[in-house]
Amino acid sequence: MSGAAGPPPAQTNGSWRTLGRVVPRTVLTPDAPHGSLVFRQLNPGERIVWIRRQSYLFLLASAAPVLLLALGLFLLDTLLGANLPSIVHLIALGLLALLALYWLLANLWPWFFQFYALTNERVLRSTGFFHRHRVEIVLKSVAQVRVERPTVFYVMLGIGNVVVRPIGPEMELTGLAHPRDLGDSILAMQEDPNYALPPAATPTPPPVPSVTSQKLQTALDDLARPAPMPAAPPEPPPRAPVFGFLHRRIPIRFFQGESVVEVVYRHWAILLKDLIPALLIVAAGVIGGVLLGMSGNGQLAVWLIAGGIGLGGVIGVLLYMNWADDVFILTTHRVIDIDRLVFILAEYSIDAPYARIQEVRVSRNVLGKLLGFGSITVDTAGRKSPLQMDNVPHAFRVMDHIFEQINLLRERELVQVVNKQKQENRRWMATVLHDLMMTVPDLRGRSIVAAAAAARKAGLKLTVELERPASGQPAGTVLEQQPTPGTAALADAEVRVVLSGRSVAVP
Repeated sequence: MSGAAGPPPAQTNGSWRTLGRVVPRTVLTPDAPHGSLVFRQLNPGERIVWIRRQSYLFLLASAAPVLLLALGLFLLDTLLGANLPSIVHLIALGLLALLALYWLLANLWPWFFQFYALTNERVLRSTGFFHRHRVEIVLKSVAQVRVERPTVFYVMLGIGNVVVRPIGPEMELTGLAHPRDLGDSILAMQEDPNYALPPAATPTPPPVPSVTSQKLQTALDDLARPAPMPAAPPEPPPRAPVFGFLHRRIPIRFFQGESVVEVVYRHWAILLKDLIPALLIVAAGVIGGVLLGMSGNGQLAVWLIAGGIGLGGVIGVLLYMNWADDVFILTTHRVIDIDRLVFILAEYSIDAPYARIQEVRVSRNVLGKLLGFGSITVDTAGRKSPLQMDNVPHAFRVMDHIFEQINLLRERELVQVVNKQKQENRRWMATVLHDLMMTVPDLRGRSIVAAAAAARKAGLKLTVELERPASGQPAGTVLEQQPTPGTAALADAEVRVVLSGRSVAVP
């Protein structure tokens, strides 16, 4: 049981290209059917966005001791054959059986009865069979989403953990495939109630009743004209340092209307500090080689210099990649902290929506004050698990940008509320006017009886104001009327007419 794909991410004006690294991700596809994996305890109006078990690869990794022992026993049988003592063979088989039984009871059995789900109201984790245990977090209270890939195997296999952090205790969803996609979908669902709804299922407001008067219709349209959304002031995007050398791209699934504002790297002084061990290795190799060359051992000196430069260069590149992959991304909707350890060894990311940010602080030491960098702390969940942006250049300017985006977000929300209220006012007034305003029919040329019947059918009253002679017209024919035909009038209003006949006023 699963939800459908959400709306495509909003396209920006190429900001991910000018900012060098951020690229848009594709839309989250619907889950495949999961057979017996269903969740039926839904509230009225609640729907499933996705429902997942732990990844099969994660389950297979938990069986690594059993598989390794079985492989070792197979190799022993292959290499030793009849020379393998029977007692050793029996002990290995018994140990393998015990490990397999333990894996079945401790890993495979719980795996079948554990699942995670996202609805349009909550995130939940359900575990156990005999003793069912379920933990839920209300979607509106989510303050952060952390995605963890703590080992190189997690990164290579595409699995990881999603930590959902509300104001209270956090919830960890472990061993999930495509964890970044699922983490983004939690925030997208919090942002847009219609996320993961197909276009045909998206609720549409009822049609606005039409008003017969063109002037009134124009006035209603002017009343409902939406106010423009506030736009961020244009700012030249920064270029990636070192011309983007060895910078790994950062795929992000944008919300509807989201775009990148700024990509922030750590200060260059931190890179120089991190490169000190590599420089020391290079210096030691060169100095040692020179000393050996002076003592007459030229070949060993060349090898020592080459080895020092090579080892120091490799370590320096790895340290540089670690520095380049630790970035902070400011979008129009959230702050994202990306931290990768030496390219693929591990990966962590934290997303903090602006709407959940409670406080932003900047701290600088003496070196940071001299070189112009500092650390930014973003509190979202009541000072628990803050988002830490260390050694950021121009930290106060970045903090100002965060507050600027928070204010813009509030202004956008206010404009959305105002526009929604405008539409509701227009609908209400159009409904009232549609019920109260009638179109005045054309009564000219009709007899008094036919004109009275037509006025009554239109919800109006006929009043004879005057009679006057008219050549060629039989007595009692409507010559003129007020209001004119086609105009709007209130229900039960009078339509005053002039009849052909005597030139006297009719009381």
